[in-house]
Amino acid sequence: MYCMKNSGGEYKSREFRLKELIRAQRLSAGPAFLALLGQKYGYRPTPQLILSEIFELIQTALLKSNGRRSRNAHLLDKWYKQDENSIPAVHILQGDTASDLSTWKSERDLLQNVLMFGVELCCKEGSLPPEALKTYFASELENEVKHGLMNGKDDTALVIQRTISDLSNYTSGEQASSFTELEWNEIEEKWQQCEGSRQLLDNLKETVVTRLSDECISNYAVLWRFDSGVHQEFHKDYIDQLCENLTEKLRSQIAQAAATNSARRETRTRLHNEVIAHWRKATERGQDCQGRENELQTLTNYLKSKNSEFFTIYGESGSGKTCVMAKLLIEMDSALPVSTITVARFLGLTQECSDLRDLLSSICEQVLACLDKDTSIIPVDFTDVLKFFSNLLHEIPPSIKLILLLDSLNSLLPDYNAHLLQWLPSVLPSNVKIIVSCQPHAHGMFTRIKTELISQNHDNFIEMIPLGQDKAMLFTLHWLQQENMCVTNSQAEVLKGAFKQCSLPLYVKLVFERVKQWRSFDEVDEDVLGTSCEGYLENFFTELEKEHGPSLVKHAMSYLTASKTGVSDMEMEDLLSLNEEVMEEVFQNQEPVVRRCPPGIWAKLRNDIDPLIKLKAADDHDVYYWMHAIIKTYVEKRYLNCLEHLKATHHTIADFYLGTWHSKPKKYISSSGKEAAMDRKVLSQPLTYTNALGETHYNKRKYDQVPRQLYLANRLDELNAKVMFNYDWLYNKIKALSLQKILADLNLNPGVEATLLEGALRSAQGIVLQNINNMPVELSGRLLPYYHTHSNIRALIDQCDTTGLSHCSLVPMFNYHHVPGSPLQYTFDCVDVVDSLLVTHDERHVLVKSDNSQRIRKFDLLTGETQGDIITSYGRAYLSPDSQHLVIVDNEIEKAIKVHDAISGAFLFQLIPSSHLDAKEQRKYQLGAIALSSDYIAVLVNTETTHMCVASYEQKDFQNVVDLEGKGATISIAPNQKYLLCNVRFTIFAYNMEHMDQVCSTQLEHKMTQLVISPSSNKAFVTDQASHIITVLHLTSDGCTEMVSKIPLQMYLKGNCVNALTLSHDEQMLMVRGEDRIVVYNCQTDQVTVDIRRSENVMKEFRLPKHSKPTEIVYTDAIFSHDDTTIMAGLFRNIQFWDSKTGLPTPTNILAPVGIITQVRQSSFQGQIITVQQDAKSIQVWNLTDYIMDVTSLDRLTSPVDKLILSEDNKTCFAIGAASDEIGVIDMHTGLLTNLLTHESNVKNVTPVSDGSYLFVALDPSKAEHCNKIWSVANRQIIKQFGRSIGLTTSLKNSNTIIHISQVSSDYQAPYSITMFNFSQGMCNETSYDFIINYAISQPLVTADDTYMVLLTADQYIERQAKYRNPSICAFYLKGRYMHSVIGKEELSPFLDTRHIITLVPITHNSTEIIVIYQPVEGNGTYGFACVDLAMGTVLRYSDNFMPPQTNLKSFYLTNDGFRCINSDLGMVFAMNTGQCLATINNKGSQLALLKGGEAVAYYQGAHLIVERLRDNQIFGKCDVHVDICHVMASNDDRTILVGCVDGTVLGFTLVDPETDNVQQIVTTIASRQGALSPCKDKDNRRPSTASTWDHADADHLSANDYSRITKRSKTSRDKEALRNIRPVYRSITAAKTTLRGGNDPRRISTGDERSRACSIM
Repeated sequence: MYCMKNSGGEYKSREFRLKELIRAQRLSAGPAFLALLGQKYGYRPTPQLILSEIFELIQTALLKSNGRRSRNAHLLDKWYKQDENSIPAVHILQGDTASDLSTWKSERDLLQNVLMFGVELCCKEGSLPPEALKTYFASELENEVKHGLMNGKDDTALVIQRTISDLSNYTSGEQASSFTELEWNEIEEKWQQCEGSRQLLDNLKETVVTRLSDECISNYAVLWRFDSGVHQEFHKDYIDQLCENLTEKLRSQIAQAAATNSARRETRTRLHNEVIAHWRKATERGQDCQGRENELQTLTNYLKSKNSEFFTIYGESGSGKTCVMAKLLIEMDSALPVSTITVARFLGLTQECSDLRDLLSSICEQVLACLDKDTSIIPVDFTDVLKFFSNLLHEIPPSIKLILLLDSLNSLLPDYNAHLLQWLPSVLPSNVKIIVSCQPHAHGMFTRIKTELISQNHDNFIEMIPLGQDKAMLFTLHWLQQENMCVTNSQAEVLKGAFKQCSLPLYVKLVFERVKQWRSFDEVDEDVLGTSCEGYLENFFTELEKEHGPSLVKHAMSYLTASKTGVSDMEMEDLLSLNEEVMEEVFQNQEPVVRRCPPGIWAKLRNDIDPLIKLKAADDHDVYYWMHAIIKTYVEKRYLNCLEHLKATHHTIADFYLGTWHSKPKKYISSSGKEAAMDRKVLSQPLTYTNALGETHYNKRKYDQVPRQLYLANRLDELNAKVMFNYDWLYNKIKALSLQKILADLNLNPGVEATLLEGALRSAQGIVLQNINNMPVELSGRLLPYYHTHSNIRALIDQCDTTGLSHCSLVPMFNYHHVPGSPLQYTFDCVDVVDSLLVTHDERHVLVKSDNSQRIRKFDLLTGETQGDIITSYGRAYLSPDSQHLVIVDNEIEKAIKVHDAISGAFLFQLIPSSHLDAKEQRKYQLGAIALSSDYIAVLVNTETTHMCVASYEQKDFQNVVDLEGKGATISIAPNQKYLLCNVRFTIFAYNMEHMDQVCSTQLEHKMTQLVISPSSNKAFVTDQASHIITVLHLTSDGCTEMVSKIPLQMYLKGNCVNALTLSHDEQMLMVRGEDRIVVYNCQTDQVTVDIRRSENVMKEFRLPKHSKPTEIVYTDAIFSHDDTTIMAGLFRNIQFWDSKTGLPTPTNILAPVGIITQVRQSSFQGQIITVQQDAKSIQVWNLTDYIMDVTSLDRLTSPVDKLILSEDNKTCFAIGAASDEIGVIDMHTGLLTNLLTHESNVKNVTPVSDGSYLFVALDPSKAEHCNKIWSVANRQIIKQFGRSIGLTTSLKNSNTIIHISQVSSDYQAPYSITMFNFSQGMCNETSYDFIINYAISQPLVTADDTYMVLLTADQYIERQAKYRNPSICAFYLKGRYMHSVIGKEELSPFLDTRHIITLVPITHNSTEIIVIYQPVEGNGTYGFACVDLAMGTVLRYSDNFMPPQTNLKSFYLTNDGFRCINSDLGMVFAMNTGQCLATINNKGSQLALLKGGEAVAYYQGAHLIVERLRDNQIFGKCDVHVDICHVMASNDDRTILVGCVDGTVLGFTLVDPETDNVQQIVTTIASRQGALSPCKDKDNRRPSTASTWDHADADHLSANDYSRITKRSKTSRDKEALRNIRPVYRSITAAKTTLRGGNDPRRISTGDERSRACSIM
């Protein structure tokens, strides 16, 4: 084989084997050494090194001897050379490197014999000790066994001893020399076992016995068989037993080691392992730090100082930043007090210090652990982690110093905008110090640190420069001395020349590793070291290829580099075995039994590249990788520069980790030129492993490697199917590694679908990390809008809906509010109503404030993070143009203007305008307009006249107060800050800002309420709100008017007021905004170029929730885009867009939440638009640059959801807000709000017809003129309203009919009457019945199939006792002719002893039976129940002792069959026939929803929706819906769960139990999962969403003015009949059909037996 031929001879092989043995003992947790001892002592090699002093003794002894054995003494000088570079000097054997190997082989034995004779002579003379002979001439076997036993642990070695009992009888055989050493017995003239070798072997075996326990030694005895000695067939039993016993012992030791490691892992936390990893890194790299004493002293001084900013080490790659950081960490303890917490992280070393969120969490965890605090309080979401980290730094006790060392910031992943370094605190507490390091040009970090983060201490930097020639030489010689080495003068000159060219610490270290191999007799070429790191590596790998073969080196280095995280020994062997080019080079026309790379091939290569690689932990494996980025970069350039080879490399690695070739033959071309195939015996790659202890471990190597390798191999279809959109892969990889690894995978191939999935995972990150079983619901809910347009997302959602059911049995029916790829990028929640919306001058941050709060909340538009709160003052907030100052105007008395620092919120000063007025003027004081510039504040103060007050931030007070001698309305400071403009009625004045001299006055033809000065300060545009003329002032740089021109807009703005003037950024266009017109005037052509009229489909008024009157809908704000190409305007809840040149509308449209948009702002980041709505406590940020599809976000009510009602056909849901006048109409197919119905007072009750097309609404009668309203939902019209009191309503299930029961008179007193509304063919047929009910106690209920309407009535209400007399059940038979019957206490007495009927409960699927809850006569106040058959008048079953008296009957839930009930307050399930408790549930107190016929129950806890299986109390569905839940209900299909939240959101879920349900069949019935795939168009032609239209007027139904108002002419036909005018028709009911008894009520009609009567009412 190639490497056998060119590996460098015997010594190198021996040295290599010993190094491998030592490495195994160091790394192996189980068996590290196995020795097979027979009866052969083994080969005794010639000594490779002999101390020169001893070498000379041997030579002298041989010269003195004149015998035959010393005649070859000259061979010592021939084959040994003295190396004076070694201290002390040594003589080195040259045979392995001889040019004439044949001569060496012929003289090798002669040399060994004469050398051995010389040692014997020295021992006899006493110049050498007696054991010298054994020292120099021990066999390889003995040396290796002693190393294996003496340097390892007792339990890591196994020895097998085999004895051929009758071997001495067969010493003359041909095979005998293979089993023992032989010597010729001259006396007996035969071959016999060598006595000397046998004695040495016996001594070795005695050593083994004394060193190891009996369990580690196995002894076998066999007999010689025929001529072969030990034969595979004849000794099969022996061989099988040996293999079996050895396997068992190995397993035992491995299992024991695994158990020990498992126990060790349990005691060693993740934090412990992290800290140890970084400490080891510090100890390794700290040793290499030389010549940096000044830098270390500077850093130590910083740590001891009161410096409040962090410190930065910077320098090029290889300059020694990491070494300095490591050295500082090692030596820190001696320089700092004991009470110091030091946290060091070498970024990129481990997974936890590569991702910013994990890094900050790890730092916080270590600090808390050092402070003996609970580490579980660390949050999960990145924003919360960042806040926690910042707060923790300020909570360190003053007596403790905290030091953070963060090396290599450029190694952080870019997630969470880590490279922006906003997470690094710019100001530190005095007892906290942070030192970071970075490269000067990586990601712009160093520039950002210097310009943005470190502003005070410009000395907080150290640049790591090269060492210089002298220091490099000094340190190299110093390191050589530590290795007991030196160099010759000529070699030193070569070193000096090299260090003159490059003295980077990395280069010096590499050179040292090479110089260690130099011998004094070596002639060193000047170019051998190169002139840089790259030059050195060039020479190194060239020699490496000569030594090991070009193909082997090329592919091994390629695999090592392409792996990114490193490879283990076994992995490299497998990878090389899969490469045919390597196999051909290794075997060179040989046909091995197993076509697999021999272990020694890679091991020898790894040994030679040892100076360039490091052993590190990765994914629970020990792997090798390049020790520095410069080396990795060079290898990439040398070996991976060919695209085809690069792709093939990643292809092989991908196949390996996918397990493609495990137990499968791989084809190759044999030496005979024929195609063959052979199993390469590569590792299997399952997703999980189970060890001997039964513990399951994830295959982290596979999870880490496969995504990147598939992508770089261009196997994108596999990447999508097996990785990125594979639910099992995503779920298990998050558990095995982290969510950040998944996000990094998605960034490999950032297509549209990957971007959407990444966005979904980022949004769901906090929830998934808290409970990964939320992942299927989170992914489906966030990606559902793309189900029909993107194939990979569709496949992933299908997996979530099926495979994901094992983790959560809830399937989202609708998408969540925030959807990735939609225009809505962020929703920033605020504590208070937003009155002030301020964008900083760099457009990076937005500040929001309420007039009634001191808090200003700051948001980062780039990252979407909340930057915290700035505490200022109460009042309206303004921001100076340079974003340095916040000006707060008192919103109550308007007397104080307070100025705060915009960054910290620190109070700077306040201005009191009234203090500059006399007492008389102060009584009429009123603050007017205010204007800000970067240097000045100008305000108008109105009394009897107007005063202009001007202050500067520098002077902190009003420097000028000018009486304008008239009333003024507007004021503005020019952008150049040279002048300001203000007005007094029809005159506009210009004042010089420096001296406040009036420089000009201009008379206008109109008043002035609007004033805009151009950015160049050379024009001003003024107008009055009622005027349609714009006056243009052409100004000089100091404000003097040069010319006045006019822009007449009367024909465009007729009927409109001028509400705002806006100038384009290029000053070429002026936009004039009216109520329903927007006009753009081109200042260059002096023409109106755009005339925008409000869309006809936007209603002109709308009654917003909680508004007693309709609000007029007008344009509220309008701006130009940054490039002036687009106009954006807010109209109601829409942002509309037009081309600024043509006025044509663009396809883009933003639909904000319910409300009126009051402010629109734009940021340059990603084309963001910021909106805020009237009385809103949140702002929205929209991204119009990167959005993928116009996804309509689910609308929300403006109040918490109080109640949800489903139409009987399950197609429409009606959501009622708590203490609100709004009703949301929700399409159950899409989850969209299709209607929002608002009223003049709060909604009390809602009853829809069966198909949801009509709605009966009862309002709070105290505030409504008509408290009963009937809506045509499709037409969005009130078709009928009546009544001053609300009644009781119910609807039929099989027809569009509503039954209304209300008081007959308007004095809110009994009796009650019944009215039936039937809706058919667009008509409402109303029928009234005069059957009188004295008191209606309960809400009427309708049994199944609309058979009976039942309600609880009473004869009288006793006010003194606050109770009803004689509660009775009144049942109306609804089939055919309407009849009614009354069941009271007397009728129930044959069955029940009831004191009082409490309530009625329907049985869902039963048409004739109901449940009656009553109070027994003797029950100690307990509740009883009875099941009553209404048709038969029979009590079917009952229980007097059913529930305790404190039971809240609103928490009573009945299963569909009526045989079980659940009380949510008690958390108990009862049998309805016995009253016994059958089971308990894991919830008490919250509302329940029964599912699957009572097999499961849904309830909520905070934001979690929980589904529990009743038979085993197992929670098999739990998901976080992102906001606290306040209402939950189940539809009549027993699977659909509707959830109402406190923020007004309504969500829907389908319950699917994977244990009992037909999953596929159920999922396909969900409306959102139906429909074929219809691929989305490209970004420039985006697919529009099906937007809700409830806020648009529909010309087919109503005008914009008619929305939510009753129609002028009702289409309702009335068909009223008075029951009193119709003679009753008697109907006989036999005794067999009823057991109800007649009473004294004259309205009861007696039957033939006088026990019951019925009346037909139709």
